[in-house]
Amino acid sequence: TPITRTIKTEKPIEAKPDASKGKRTLTELFGTNYEIYRYPSELGEPVAAAARRDLGNGKKTFRQATWLPDDEVWVQKGKGSEVPLFNAPALAADKASGPLAADYVLVVEGERCAQACAELGFLCTTSIGGSNAAHKSDWSLLEDVHVVIIPDCDDPGSKYAQNVVQLCTEAGAASVKIVDLD
Repeated sequence: TPITRTIKTEKPIEAKPDASKGKRTLTELFGTNYEIYRYPSELGEPVAAAARRDLGNGKKTFRQATWLPDDEVWVQKGKGSEVPLFNAPALAADKASGPLAADYVLVVEGERCAQACAELGFLCTTSIGGSNAAHKSDWSLLEDVHVVIIPDCDDPGSKYAQNVVQLCTEAGAASVKIVDLD
């Protein structure tokens, strides 16, 4: 009789996303009713994306996509971990221009807010996946950077800010401050 053994692993093994369900563009994947926010690498290469759709009455829905470089398609699936920060190319370019060109980097909750801050001229970022997923992003671009966190004014925003403080500190940020908006 054959001998069988069960091997327990600490982490579940993730199945590779099915490239046959992939689409060449994010609009093909999500449709035109979503705001699409890209998360490229610091070199500008596609990695992940988040899509937001307002449903009315204050309700919204979110979806994520991962780029499969070998197949050159987007699939509707979160990357899992090590997603670059939003605006990674701008963060990397600022860092590469010598001693931090910007005096600080703002961290906010959500792509819409980060985009609005960037349009106002601030160097700003956020992580993918909302207030409970800061750990899924790669915070290493904030090493030696002065970070200012502007949290949402709710309990999830406060928890997100505390998580970001820890992640930025672990990444070696020069300093980390939370703006108290209460």
